[in-house]
Amino acid sequence: MQFAWDNQITLWLNGYSRSSYFADCVLNFFCYADLCKGGVLMLLLWWLWFRRDTSAEQRARILVSFPAAIAAVTLARALAFALPYRERPLHTAALNLTLPYTVETDTLMHWSSFPSDHAALFMAFAAGLVFVSRRLGWMTIAFSVLIILFPRVYAGIHFTSDVLVGAMIGMVMAWAFNRPRSIRLARQVLPWAERRPEYFYPAFFLLSYQTADLFEGFRQVASLGLKLVHPLAGSV
Repeated sequence: MQFAWDNQITLWLNGYSRSSYFADCVLNFFCYADLCKGGVLMLLLWWLWFRRDTSAEQRARILVSFPAAIAAVTLARALAFALPYRERPLHTAALNLTLPYTVETDTLMHWSSFPSDHAALFMAFAAGLVFVSRRLGWMTIAFSVLIILFPRVYAGIHFTSDVLVGAMIGMVMAWAFNRPRSIRLARQVLPWAERRPEYFYPAFFLLSYQTADLFEGFRQVASLGLKLVHPLAGSV
């Protein structure tokens, strides 16, 4: 799957590559700086949660942001495996890109670029925040586009359509999980959070931390599980 306008946008952006060492370094830094991506979003979520005038309805919508984001990134990864392999721009020889300063040529080698799980995950949270606070939600969407998504297109990690489709997945999941039935279910958790904060908040922290880290810890555990199960499956 390839669009002519994808190549045109990629080549246009690549025309600015290596124009500024500072700009290239900063943009490539944002591609991998989880603290500046998920860390900022989780900081905002926790601030909204403990804000004095945050209602139970708003806290319920904060809670559903997590399953929405998990569903979005899971669907994005499933599509990446199920759909035909799509080479990333920086690995596409036909484009003959001039890689920005500090971008490594072997970045995400052999990982299909379509759709972007980064876009799916963070846009699910950003769009979900619109249901909590319209102003902050749109500010978060702008932050996600400028700080999280654009650098990955500029660095050649993704085509524009990769992030657009990923973002659409995230926004659809945010909408789906903010339906009345989901909010009613989330509100049932709130009394438990008040009665047993010693259980709720450690779990909330762990989920927030893993989200900010793009579930790296969970993926490592899952990878270990697959390695342990594989020899057993082969011996059956």
